[in-house]
Amino acid sequence: MKSFKIIMLACCFVVFGFAFAGCGCNVDQPVVSIEGCYAVWQPVSNASGYEVVIDDNPHFNTTDTSVNLITYLQKGNIKEIKVRALGKGFFHFNSEYSESQSVSVADERLAAPTGFEVREENKVYKAIWNAVAVPDLEDEVKYCLCFVDENNKEYFFQTKQRNFDINGNLGGYGRFTVRVFAYIDDISKFAPSEFSAEQHFDYLTLTNTVQGIDLDNKTLSWNNVSGINAYNVNLLGGGTQRVEANKDASNNKTSYDISDLVENKVCAFVGVQAVSSSEQYNSPYSNFLMWYKSDITKEDLSDCNYSYAGSDFDLCADNYTELKNIIHFAIFYRIENMMFTVSNNYAPKYNGSICDQGGVCDINYAIKSYAEIMNISYKYQSKTNGFEKFFLDITFNHPEYARKITPMEGSYTQFEPKKENGADWQLPNVSHLSEGDAGYRGSEFDSFPVKDRTKEVMIYTSDQLYFVLDKGYEPVFPSICPAKLAYDAAKNVLRKIINNGMTDYEKTLAIFEWLCYNVKYDMNLYALANDQEKSKTIHNYRGFYIEGVLFDNGKAVCDGIAKTFSLMCGLENIECYKAIGLVNEGGSHAWNKVNLQVPNSSAKKWYVVDATWSDFTPREDTTEYFSHRYFLKTDAELNKHYEALTQEYFDYLRPILSAQGKEIPQYDLDRKDEGVKNATTTFNYYQTVEHGNVNNILDLEDLKNYVSGNHLTYFEFKSSVKYQSHLYNINGYECKSLNSVELSDTIYVYIKQ
Repeated sequence: MKSFKIIMLACCFVVFGFAFAGCGCNVDQPVVSIEGCYAVWQPVSNASGYEVVIDDNPHFNTTDTSVNLITYLQKGNIKEIKVRALGKGFFHFNSEYSESQSVSVADERLAAPTGFEVREENKVYKAIWNAVAVPDLEDEVKYCLCFVDENNKEYFFQTKQRNFDINGNLGGYGRFTVRVFAYIDDISKFAPSEFSAEQHFDYLTLTNTVQGIDLDNKTLSWNNVSGINAYNVNLLGGGTQRVEANKDASNNKTSYDISDLVENKVCAFVGVQAVSSSEQYNSPYSNFLMWYKSDITKEDLSDCNYSYAGSDFDLCADNYTELKNIIHFAIFYRIENMMFTVSNNYAPKYNGSICDQGGVCDINYAIKSYAEIMNISYKYQSKTNGFEKFFLDITFNHPEYARKITPMEGSYTQFEPKKENGADWQLPNVSHLSEGDAGYRGSEFDSFPVKDRTKEVMIYTSDQLYFVLDKGYEPVFPSICPAKLAYDAAKNVLRKIINNGMTDYEKTLAIFEWLCYNVKYDMNLYALANDQEKSKTIHNYRGFYIEGVLFDNGKAVCDGIAKTFSLMCGLENIECYKAIGLVNEGGSHAWNKVNLQVPNSSAKKWYVVDATWSDFTPREDTTEYFSHRYFLKTDAELNKHYEALTQEYFDYLRPILSAQGKEIPQYDLDRKDEGVKNATTTFNYYQTVEHGNVNNILDLEDLKNYVSGNHLTYFEFKSSVKYQSHLYNINGYECKSLNSVELSDTIYVYIKQ
């Protein structure tokens, strides 16, 4: 499915101001001293952590009482470092900053390390270099490695060893640049060295996928993968056999008799995986092939049971829904040759035909109703030999997982509110707990609610990951794979933004806020998708997938954002799925539906959540502004709202499942499966926010006093446009409308200038 974004809707957030007159006090001011290359201070009572400011660098928080300054000092002297204590809870306020300290290094630098290189053996990566000689100080020399990933994010590691274990320290995967410098703690003797020469390497690159797989009766064969000594031959649903590679140079193929694997079976799906010398980095599985016994009967196919989309089915379809499940199952698991039949009572849904080469038939429409990014070609036919069988051959032209990233140049940026008294502005509904606070999860927490699910599905790709979570399964993984990496990355986010005391509503709100504020819309990918020729390659780009959100500096389109929302809700065992729709009679859009019990309600209901269009970008602007505009809405609200927007910038959103008389291809209507729920109840987030709704002039005056009196840096509210002329006269604040046209209800933000 192509995912297009026609409008990007607003960024803003509510910052609550609390006034506890006479009920709180500032915590003590830290006393900072410089010890070599460290800034140190004593613990402050009732502090949840400390904020550190070093020259013009971004502020950062820490719970430690010291900071290693060496990565800053490698660039030169530090003119100013100061620290303040952050108060714990409502009644302990932040301290004043400590007295500023400066740090100077010696005029003479250490020599830069030489002989620096990255070596890889059996997927074990190590960085090595020559020792830096310093007379009488050899034992004091340390080293700092700087890794830079594809998105220019830096990772620093300090070590005394000259044989650095990359696998044991560096997370993630992809292409990295690395270099190293030398230093000693006593910077008055020597300044840190210059960097060594840099090295480039591909880290955790998965083994190449097996190609040329073929099945002749029970003999399975495939092309050898260079450097591979063994393969796993696997059946979907269970059964794996390790096979040694054929080393005959005259025949670059390996073959295996699958008789033992398919014993007592009437049909099976078989694929091959290349086993690397370190088993956790095995290749993706090849495309799968279907094997079935030569004298298979219709009754046999009725006994071939599989699961897909939360439903069990067999290979004898009783109706169109079952036929569609069979075909979607084949696409989902990349099965190249699917054979199935239908029961005697099957009634064709389209054109009275199951298999019409003209295209208007159940098989063709079922293929086109598969609503994910893909690039396939296919052919189908029917044969009658004892009973009617249907044969579907699929060629998969898209990769197992996307690898391409669009350039950073031209990307949108997220508006960042000003900092009040030097502190970072924080999302209002995301947990900001510190270690030791009630509900704090911590970096080792792994008891995510998804573990309460009773069914498991083995998956490999991130698309399979979000899908099985949508359908109520817990995913399991064969090894290190794209899905496992995405799963672990999502866990790391949830450990930081959610605590164990939150309700499902509060968790959903925190996930929504995190995605809106941390993900930027990938306009470069949007442009590719709108280019007729270049759009043929969009399935190769990670912005359509979870990887774009979690690994690529938060850069994705609606499809990747909606999939990540599903992934995070699934980890918290919140019922959620990705929905799709059409914009402007052509482009596609993706959002989510979630089943929640909201505050002041007695039961769960389905709601719409759109974390893409809640970020708004005004025309001729490249900055996204964040809002809760599309948080917990109804289908009807979205339809009504978008139908009102008839200007050329965009027309309206029309969910595929409620076309309301519009001419849409039948296979699009087919995308509705029985699990889709209608969202008929709305929730007004702004009623949960003090002064979030402006209904009259008195509300407006109260809002102005609240914002200016509490010195809020960013405040989001909802108001009728009839008060618009009165919104702009708070000294020191800009009022910005987050709608592109005037509607009866408009979302605004006050931004402190």
